[in-house]
Amino acid sequence: MLRSRGHDVLVVELPNPEGIVTSLGSLAVSPFNPLTYVRTKESISTFAPDIVHVHNTWFSLSSSVIAAARATKVPVVTTLQNYRTVCPQAHLYRDGAPCTACVGGWPWPGVKYRCYRGSSALSALVGISTSVSNQLGLWQYMAGVHVPSDFAKSMLVRGVFTSEQLVSFPNAVEDPFPRPFEPSESREIVFVGRLSQEKGLDLILRSWERVKPRALTLTVIGDGPAAHEWWELAGSDVTFVGRVPPEQVVGRLLKARALLFPSRWFEVCPMVIVEALASGLPVFGHDLGATAELLNHSRSDVLVDPSDPSSWDRTIERLQDDALIDRLGRQARAAYLARHTLETWHEEHLRMYQTAVSR
Repeated sequence: MLRSRGHDVLVVELPNPEGIVTSLGSLAVSPFNPLTYVRTKESISTFAPDIVHVHNTWFSLSSSVIAAARATKVPVVTTLQNYRTVCPQAHLYRDGAPCTACVGGWPWPGVKYRCYRGSSALSALVGISTSVSNQLGLWQYMAGVHVPSDFAKSMLVRGVFTSEQLVSFPNAVEDPFPRPFEPSESREIVFVGRLSQEKGLDLILRSWERVKPRALTLTVIGDGPAAHEWWELAGSDVTFVGRVPPEQVVGRLLKARALLFPSRWFEVCPMVIVEALASGLPVFGHDLGATAELLNHSRSDVLVDPSDPSSWDRTIERLQDDALIDRLGRQARAAYLARHTLETWHEEHLRMYQTAVSR
């Protein structure tokens, strides 16, 4: 996005290792990796940027990249796409339900419940990493902390950041329009996401079997550890297509009738919802976290009570209302144009950068 608008960008990245031995080595220096400190400092000195924008540093990069920027006196902003600074597991989710036990304090509950990779020691290491960054003043050095939803901001402000540092604006996607036809002309309902407990597809499959909506089909796009279990829940009018390339996902959204998003956890800003809004596609999801925030444009029509599983029965019944579906599709498209275009995203980034440089 930045390059396409004339900015010079240097990307410094390092993949997390997959092997056990190499992963343990990287995790051991996750509080502060001296090698990435040197590499990042050299890159900054050579490239001489106006600003450093840090994304996910866990765990190979580590917060040493922030220290490197501070050493060269370059302003730093960061984008947080999860809750790692207030939750070892990063998703505020445990035992099948949202969890905020570690928010606002040291993550002893996360250590107790072995929230990171099922290990108390590794969960403690996550907490130590956050604490080291705090003690070194690295979080305080941040001139701006971008979070893609107001809900995420409300959680993260209870951690190591101040309200003055936190800046909220949502994710954006390329405009895929036009649609080939109105949503009501399609009979295909879609679910897109990882097939794991927190994504809640089982809620949809059970309601789908109870309601048995006439002349509608359900397509499940994605894969994950619960795939086999959920295949067994599905009826003959449910199709699992596995993983597909991102551009094909958007193509399916442009030809679908609605997207169902039954996620059980506090989503930060799910991209598939933004893609659906851009596609003029109605989205039905839980009244929970950033999902509720993204769907506020038609709140009473599309939000589902997460405490009442039967509420999905009523939602699936309403999917058969052609007039409702087309109205919600128009509202979804309007929400995209108002908040999620790349032009708006670019303006928000520049505003954040300019504020950071002025500080």
